[in-house]
Amino acid sequence: MLNPHTFSGEPLFWFEFDTIAQWLGYADEEHLEANIKQKDVEEAQEWAEDTSTDYTALFAIAHLNINDYACTNEDGEEGCDWDQATEDFMDWWNGMDDIDQVEEYRKYQ
Repeated sequence: MLNPHTFSGEPLFWFEFDTIAQWLGYADEEHLEANIKQKDVEEAQEWAEDTSTDYTALFAIAHLNINDYACTNEDGEEGCDWDQATEDFMDWWNGMDDIDQVEEYRKYQ
């Protein structure tokens, strides 16, 4: 009788599918199926960090309302709370998983 881990008496080598996906440059099977390599995830993250200081893009991409960030400084001048807008953008971004982040990134490339 043959051992279930052999074929014709020769051992078979089994790998988890995620291991094979990683050899191909993907984080796991889910990323492979979505055709999102680790370098894509890294590029998307870098793009989000760069975009977090591009306020015109930031509001449009994350669907933030600039009027929600209106403020008055110590001199009584009206302005925008850019720090809070950046923080809200990054919270929005980090609330997505890698695949959603790359798909969002690809919309703007």
